[in-house]
Parts: sequence; C-alpha cells; structure tokens
Amino acid sequence: IKAGDDDPLEVVVSVPESKSKRGWFYAGESLQDIVNFVNTETLSGFLGHQKPDNVDTEFPTPVTHWVGAKWEDGKAYFRGVVDKVAPDLKRWVRGGLPKFQSLVFPR
Repeated sequence: IKAGDDDPLEVVVSVPESKSKRGWFYAGESLQDIVNFVNTETLSGFLGHQKPDNVDTEFPTPVTHWVGAKWEDGKAYFRGVVDKVAPDLKRWVRGGLPKFQSLVFPR
C-alpha cells in the first residue's frame, strides 16, 4: 500500500464502546466484529459517511486502508495507511484534524 508513496502516513484510531456525537451507539460486540473483519479481510475508509441508500451504486475513492485492529479495555483500535491519493487528509491528520485520530505515526 505504501509502495510508490513518497509521503506515507500510518494512523491508529480508537473507537470506545459508547454513543457517538452523531447519536449512534457503538456496542462492544459490534466493534469486536469489525475488529475481526479488519484483521481477516481489511477495510477501506472514505472521506465522510456514505448514505445507506447509495452503498450499492456509489463507489467513492478509498482514502484510508484499515490493515489491522485489536480490542482492548473496551476500545477498538484500528491501524490504517492513508492512501497516496489523499494528500489533503494527510495534511489534516498531521495538523490534528480530524479530532478522532488518537495516534499518528511519523514516516
């Protein structure tokens, strides 16, 4: 994933078992299912949230590749690589945005 990227960036995001700012409840069991999925299949991340009605017909460009995950102390931790097609996202992450980024690995 990082091959050919002159500015690679890895991130780790933590998602606690809790209610989100959007009002969604992230149950521990659901988060553990996502952790298991990422560890067996990987997962692509996109900028923003896709509307459920558009999932079958819309194919946004992935900007983060979630390549590993673990469940620890009531939190899911997801390790990702920001895609080389997303220089704006890399700049935002390094600048502290979005706020959900818990750890940033320097290149």
